Amino acid sequence: MMIHPVDAAGTARAPPVERPLPRAVPMSFTKSISPVELGHLTGQLARFEALFETVPLAVAMFDEALRLTRANTRYFELVHLEPGQAAARSIYDAFPNALADLTEPIDAAIAGTPGRPLRIALTQKSGGQRIVEATFTPIPEEYGVRGVLFVASDVSEREALREELARSVAQLESIFAVIPDSVRVFDTEGNVIHSNTQARQDHDSQPATLAALWQLDRPKTLDGTTLFMHEHPTARALKGETVHGATLAVRTVGDGRVESAL
Repeated sequence: MMIHPVDAAGTARAPPVERPLPRAVPMSFTKSISPVELGHLTGQLARFEALFETVPLAVAMFDEALRLTRANTRYFELVHLEPGQAAARSIYDAFPNALADLTEPIDAAIAGTPGRPLRIALTQKSGGQRIVEATFTPIPEEYGVRGVLFVASDVSEREALREELARSVAQLESIFAVIPDSVRVFDTEGNVIHSNTQARQDHDSQPATLAALWQLDRPKTLDGTTLFMHEHPTARALKGETVHGATLAVRTVGDGRVESAL
């Protein structure tokens, strides 16, 4: 039995019509990209890819999970990995041919410490070594991503040249040390910057300047004329004069002797 409501006059009223609740309409906040904007972004990406590939550096990017997300050809050549082998590889396993433990600089970059250049030796397929100067740099969050950027430049030739120069310097140092004459090298201010073994044996104290050497030597010409300091052959040479075969009598430890100043 249905009971219908009635009004004040006793007339039955129709029951209220049930209406369905309105359905929630999903809202999209994605901004549509026009063909012009899309073309502009595509061009920017192409330029970035070209720069990324042609820059004379090995470059690799690792995401927040420390997985390799992007790298150029120089990186793959450096670490002897194929792109398929390196895809999503952990940063700790991304340098299999490194001859040093890279955990410390990697951890520092993860912690946000700015990268400092370090030398890394890597083995080559030929059996030799390649020396690179590398940095592990944290990628700031304001760029929309987080992670670590690895950048390295090959300095093998520069390192080989440095080692060759070091060997040459060592050879010259040994020759300089055993020359039987006293040899001193002065800078433009008259400071002694190098002395060989014989020169260090001339006096009990080691003169640091030309003025100090002049006081110790008390140089005289062979006819006994004492030279003022500005007349010393070295002082004249420092002023730009060319001095050849100036023979002086100087005072040394023990008896005086004669030496030549060129």
